[in-house]
Amino acid sequence: MLRMKEAKHVTTQILWLFKERALIEEEYARKLFKLSKSFDGCDPEIGTMKEALQIVKNELEFSAKSHMNASVQFKSQLETPTHEFLTTQSGMRKNFHGIVDKQLKAKQASFESVNKSRARYISKCKEVNHLMHQKPGLPPKEMDK
Repeated sequence: MLRMKEAKHVTTQILWLFKERALIEEEYARKLFKLSKSFDGCDPEIGTMKEALQIVKNELEFSAKSHMNASVQFKSQLETPTHEFLTTQSGMRKNFHGIVDKQLKAKQASFESVNKSRARYISKCKEVNHLMHQKPGLPPKEMDK
């Protein structure tokens, strides 16, 4: 049971890691996209400098899109399956816990039953010993009664 709880904790930590990484990628993509939109270095320039600055702006946009795609992939390929696995893992743990609880209750009931039988046996033995010591000369058929 402890191992199952630890596994749940580890899976939860991994899921948190994937969520945080996706959020970081998404935030970084938004900031890059905002930077590329606010970059106006191309307007006053002419010739090759204008082309170079336009390439810088395009690369910023491309990088922003790449990071946004990475965020989407983290969510779809890692976060969602991990969450489904966590749900399955929880169901298995609950099922196993139920089985263990049933077995424990059955064991406790058996233990109580054995203790009651043992107590009855001991009391009957004491009763027989008491009767044997009380009337030592009785024939065996009379003692059986």
